Amino acid sequence: MSQEKTQVNDVCRISKGTVVKVKSWVSDADMRIDGQFYGNINTSGRVVIGEKGLIVGDVQCSSLDIWGTFKGNVLFSSHDHEFINSLANRVIELTPNGIIDKLTTYEDYMADSHIQELRKQLYNK
Repeated sequence: MSQEKTQVNDVCRISKGTVVKVKSWVSDADMRIDGQFYGNINTSGRVVIGEKGLIVGDVQCSSLDIWGTFKGNVLFSSHDHEFINSLANRVIELTPNGIIDKLTTYEDYMADSHIQELRKQLYNK
């Protein structure tokens, strides 16, 4: 019986004293940032920012642990409406016929009559 678990080599590490400046970083590996990272991260793995770590950029990942400094946006999706409403301050909805992008809480987004009319139009074209 074989259990798959993360190996040390499956983790991308940005060590203390290291500065990375890129437009974007795409990976399937977990990442640990103890140095400085400037750019966007897109990974199906976890991202951990150590106590002295810094990320300046947007992050899309399966899990984000922030112990250091993070300046950017986190892209996430969830079916937990309470979680979304407690965390999100912007809603971007991708529909078959366009995009709705609004700075608001999820609860206010769903209660907005203008948004509801727009959603009907974009889903029923």
